[in-house]
Amino acid sequence: TVSETSKREIVGAFRLRSERVVVTYEAVRPSFRVVADRARIEEARTRCELPPKYIFAMGAADPRKNLHTLITAFALLPEPLRREYPLVILLGHSALSSPLEQHAVSSGAADQVLMRRLSPTDEELALIFNAASLFAFPSLQEGFGLPPLEAMACGVPVVAARNSSIPEVLGDAALYAAAD
Repeated sequence: TVSETSKREIVGAFRLRSERVVVTYEAVRPSFRVVADRARIEEARTRCELPPKYIFAMGAADPRKNLHTLITAFALLPEPLRREYPLVILLGHSALSSPLEQHAVSSGAADQVLMRRLSPTDEELALIFNAASLFAFPSLQEGFGLPPLEAMACGVPVVAARNSSIPEVLGDAALYAAAD
């Protein structure tokens, strides 16, 4: 399995002996790296209609990804800061995006919460990471959590929830926040 956290859950759920489950950590693909070519980054940012500076988050719009809480926290920031660093959420699919959009409106931050429904290649996603000012990962439960590692590989600071496997994977390289 991909983490000690997942191993504990598997061992507990299936009543296995601990030594029967082996942890093999995941790694980011080589396309996730710091890109020195600013023109490529700017081209991707423009093509994806992203602002010059932004806080980046991604995931499916399901409750486990905790994007609702991220929008709530973002709305608490001073408006000038929200305008300078809007929140860009890349949604893997739009099935549950409507409640997130409604929450952005009710939180008073709808103008600064930009939801993008893109399916970028790894190379394009790496450019989106490179253009970001910060990556937010508020997930409530992860077996591993590859996106914050991808962000770090692209040189982007990460703020993540302190739960499940996230601290195990990110160690002291991220800033942690409560997930609720």
